[in-house]
Amino acid sequence: MSFVLDSITIIAFVAFALIYFIGLGWLMDFWLRRQKSLSITIEQFPLRLAVLILSGIVLNFGVTLIIQHVKTALWVSGILSLAGWMLLFLTNRKYIQPKALLTKLCQPEWWLLAAFLTGLYLLLIIGTPLFEWDARSIWFLHGKMIYLSQTVGVEAGWQHPSIQFSHVDYPKLIPLMAAQVASLFGYWNEYLPKISLIFLFVPVIVSMISFLYQNKTYILFVIPVVLIGNWLWNGYMDGYLALYFGMAILSAYHFIITRNSLYFLAGLAFLATCLYLKNEGQLALVVTIMVFSFSVLLRKDRFSLVKSIQFGKSLILKSSILFLPFIVWSYYKFAFNLKNDLQLGSEGFFRRIIERISDQSFILISQNLGEQINLSLTIFLLLLITLYLLNKSYHAPLFFLATAMMYSFGILMIYLSTPFDLNYHLRTSVDRTMLPVNTVLWFGALAIIQKLDILRKSEK
Repeated sequence: MSFVLDSITIIAFVAFALIYFIGLGWLMDFWLRRQKSLSITIEQFPLRLAVLILSGIVLNFGVTLIIQHVKTALWVSGILSLAGWMLLFLTNRKYIQPKALLTKLCQPEWWLLAAFLTGLYLLLIIGTPLFEWDARSIWFLHGKMIYLSQTVGVEAGWQHPSIQFSHVDYPKLIPLMAAQVASLFGYWNEYLPKISLIFLFVPVIVSMISFLYQNKTYILFVIPVVLIGNWLWNGYMDGYLALYFGMAILSAYHFIITRNSLYFLAGLAFLATCLYLKNEGQLALVVTIMVFSFSVLLRKDRFSLVKSIQFGKSLILKSSILFLPFIVWSYYKFAFNLKNDLQLGSEGFFRRIIERISDQSFILISQNLGEQINLSLTIFLLLLITLYLLNKSYHAPLFFLATAMMYSFGILMIYLSTPFDLNYHLRTSVDRTMLPVNTVLWFGALAIIQKLDILRKSEK
């Protein structure tokens, strides 16, 4: 009986938390919603919902960073979420009637699949304790520090010498949500705070329903999710960084080929969240901006494509809010004197790069990186060649390949500059650090399969 009650409690908690995030997201997104160009269709509804949840997660994070006190920030964010739901009911009564909502659930099998995957991963998340090193000693250690001190400020103990091994400069999105979960339940253990991971899983699964509405070949999306494996439930952030980076690139790709500004907005939300998962999110941001900019500039319709982004005060405001927590945490790192152990940009950083290029260590690094992406890169290239032979239209999917190679180069530079023993660093991290590259290539393969399916249907 206790197990049943606990299960119902956890499911209800997750449901109410998602409602809370949607309210925050709607409040943040209100002015954009008034633009006619973002009218909701059946195909757009899941992606729109995912953007609202993500926006709410980021706003919850930002409010707590600014206020610092966990419970006070929860009260403030709760009031803001309630205000968001009031705005939703007042401005969209006809769209939130039961019949109107049911029309958005066309092809309910996709929603049932999303619910099944969410339930499965929730079981895997809370059914396994925290025992991996980074999970216990970095992400959820930081979460426990925030929970016990009830603040994300310096009083949490970020400057204490005993925890400097724990990469105290790392982003605090999951630690903060874990602390909020524990605060609401009233205790901390090795299972319960991991519920915070499911809040990152849901937006990805929901957004994929939009792609499934377009083309059923996107059901193959489950392949990269399965291949990421336990990185999605063991408490590490690498799996979620990979998923969010992949979704950001997939959304950007669809914006380029469809000019639907909702894809641009979704890509922006996924990309901003990458910043709050790991420091490598900054690399993902730089790479995406560079590849996206070059992709747009190389197109003949670049001016109309840029125009379709619909720049305006609403988009600028939303972008500012999405990236505000990054600015706030960067300020805290400076104010608290929290240093990154990789010593990026220091004199030793450049010296180590030169030394490792001279002693040909870059060959060892390249071999290790290549071994991690052999399968995904081979399948992507085979599909790309097939597309070229059948249609000569292969330029758009190169967006994924360029992104993967640029990100790989960034990882190569990190290993070239590492102050740690190179063999040790590669052995303990290379499988994780290349997950984003693998995911981008798998998503690129899905995009090519979609194009091949469209070609097949057009020939009938």
